[in-house]
Amino acid sequence: MPTGIYLIRSEKRKVRWVSMYIRLDSVEKVKEFVNNIQSCEGEIDLISGRYEVDGKSLLGVFSLDLTKPIEVRVQKDDMTGQLEQMLCRYST
Repeated sequence: MPTGIYLIRSEKRKVRWVSMYIRLDSVEKVKEFVNNIQSCEGEIDLISGRYEVDGKSLLGVFSLDLTKPIEVRVQKDDMTGQLEQMLCRYST
């Protein structure tokens, strides 16, 4: 599994995404993550296996398999230095 931040180009949507893997292995980490993400603008998706949820949804995040690393995707235009630093705190 790759670590760090990398770009994805989707042919279907013609959107560039910034993607990285994070680990949310406790209830406290999930709550902290969602609270921090709430203030960010733009679309932030979490992907685990074949499931994709809104990263700003507490119930959505808890529906994922939290025993495995989770992929975070953010539209490139929405990635700020503050968001990048926050995501790096949870990186695998």
